[in-house]
Amino acid sequence: MPTCVAVLDGCVLPVYETHVGPKSGLATQAFAGRRLARHVEEQPSPSASASEFVKVTLHEDCYEGYASAQDLSRLTSADSATPSNTPAATEGRSNAASSATDYALQLARACKGYLWGGCASAELGLDCSGLVQLAYAKGAGWWIPRDAWMQEKFCTPVARKDVQRGDLVFFGSKERATHVAFVVSCEDAASLSLPTNDAAALYYLHCSGYDMGRGGCGVDLLLFDENGGSSTTTTPPVGASLGSLGIGKPGWSRSDATAHSDDSLGGVAQRYARVWRGFGRIEKRLPPNTRFW
Repeated sequence: MPTCVAVLDGCVLPVYETHVGPKSGLATQAFAGRRLARHVEEQPSPSASASEFVKVTLHEDCYEGYASAQDLSRLTSADSATPSNTPAATEGRSNAASSATDYALQLARACKGYLWGGCASAELGLDCSGLVQLAYAKGAGWWIPRDAWMQEKFCTPVARKDVQRGDLVFFGSKERATHVAFVVSCEDAASLSLPTNDAAALYYLHCSGYDMGRGGCGVDLLLFDENGGSSTTTTPPVGASLGSLGIGKPGWSRSDATAHSDDSLGGVAQRYARVWRGFGRIEKRLPPNTRFW
């Protein structure tokens, strides 16, 4: 049987896409207290080479990747019942969503930038779904799936007219979601010292990459036509950028949107508005070591 191990306190374990390690790109991270299972029987020796990578499955979200055998040799054995380094689970869906959103706002203020595969700390950097998963884990004690497309499948679809603070908004292709954000309130945006001229608009907080976004956290808007939009509407919303957040990030105003644009619509939010997919609501926790997709 695979051996269960725990990440050492104070450490972050990088988990890569394939057996070639960093060359294949960061897939995810395991913060202190998380558990994983190796896909090999033998224990990596203390002299294991840093170039050796072992397939692992993270216990809390059943996410697979490859970790350095040298890193694994320094981890502490743990019983499968050992709890992760997360708070007790918040009772109730709405309370969990509120707590997760509050924590996401804290992460956004401290985030040092976008990191593909980042999901362990604001100081190291986050990606879009990493922000959402970490906010739920640390803010509400709820584990949810890791990637945006997994999170979308895990959610209950929500119509535009029923969207609430703490729901998720998804973006991507017709096939699947590639980006995810938290729905936040006008008051949340104001608390971040961002302009809030459109109280009726839908505000969302996200950590976006460098190809379509701002390379870090920010708040943007979706403006829908008079039918209000829904998860099945064919009329895309219009977007407007509010501002960037995080350490060392310059503030943006709406007038900056066109100046920073690389397409005719202009702006971070406009680019995402063009690939908006719909809204979803987290209504349950992901049971440990469960592959639902």
